Order: sequence, then C-alpha cells, then structure tokens
Amino acid sequence: MRTTESYVTKQDANLLRTLFQRPDLEAVRRGGAMNPLIDALREARVVDTVPATRVRLGSTVRYIDERTGSTNLVTLTLPKDANTAPQHLSVLSPVATALLGRAVGERIEVSLPGDRTTALRIVEVEQEEALSEA
Repeated sequence: MRTTESYVTKQDANLLRTLFQRPDLEAVRRGGAMNPLIDALREARVVDTVPATRVRLGSTVRYIDERTGSTNLVTLTLPKDANTAPQHLSVLSPVATALLGRAVGERIEVSLPGDRTTALRIVEVEQEEALSEA
C-alpha cells in the first residue's frame, strides 16, 4: 500500500519497461510476480531526475522494518544482478518494489508472501551510478 506519491526517473522507467518484455522472464510475468512492480510504475510520476534522497535503481537504502525493529541495508538491482552481493535486492521483490521511488523519511506498508504485511521507514539513501541495461 502506497500512501504518498512515488517518483521514478525516465531512465528507470524505460529499464523496467524493457525488463517487463524480456522473453527469459516470461514465466515470471505469467506467474504474476511482476504485477506489483508494473502497478507501482503505472502509479508513479515519471520525471527526468529525482533528488538524491529518493530511491531509484542502483540506490543503497537503509530502512527500518517497523514490525521487527530491524535495520536493513539493501541495494536495488535488476534481477540479473540480485545474486552478485548479499545486500543486492531484485526490484521484483516486494520490499524493493515498495522502496522504488520513495524518499528518506517515508513510511511504506508492504505486502509480503503468505498474506503478511510490514511497514518500512526509509532512513537513508545513497546513490550509486544509475543502471543502464535490463
């Protein structure tokens, strides 16, 4: 559940649209795993640039899971890069989808597998080099 407006760069939006069309992800698409990300992109405001405090593909994000109280550090990646480092998180995951386009200080409710939900609060965003290919 999104409570505030999300902002996604044109570059990220184009990468995600390319990702949605990749033949090797057809089974993922048919299984519905892309639907939350497709919906999030549809609802987002697409802009040329975003402030450094807003999450985009390639951003490293520190957030607090309000259900568990744990602080987590993740880097939002495309699926092909999700296993290259322990903290890399595919943009197809529920948490990454919820974080994309959000800003420091925002609280986001996230639907998790197994009919669970949690709330995340973004405490820090570090920008890495923008991703360039899906």
